[in-house]
Amino acid sequence: MIRTKSDLKSTPFPATITGVSASYSTSKKIALEIDTFPPDSSFIGHLYGLIVRVDTMASSPTKVFYKICSDADGDEIIIPNTSGDIDTGITTNTKGAVAYRIDFTLKVSNSRTVYIFFKTDTGTLNVYDGELTWLP
Repeated sequence: MIRTKSDLKSTPFPATITGVSASYSTSKKIALEIDTFPPDSSFIGHLYGLIVRVDTMASSPTKVFYKICSDADGDEIIIPNTSGDIDTGITTNTKGAVAYRIDFTLKVSNSRTVYIFFKTDTGTLNVYDGELTWLP
């Protein structure tokens, strides 16, 4: 079956992460449960993109790094350390966003949860919103 962009699905971030700094931490992650059918099945799909919205930037961070893992400790890495430049708001320079193209086919056995860990190049920020897009 040929998949098209009209089949694209989106999983929004469930919570805000405060105080993201220049090193990865097991407390600075988002756990995303990706919608699968049947609900208890493994996730098999094509990761397409990630958008991360940030605010409360302090001490001039310019990049957001992320990695996607299949475990909550960040040791089973699926997508390795990847960075993107923060594009700040027009009227508020402490608010911005980063968008990433992923383009990776993935199977997470016995789970439908992936963990996205964040860090900055310098300073701190909050990740207040975002979403992972994917094709089943």
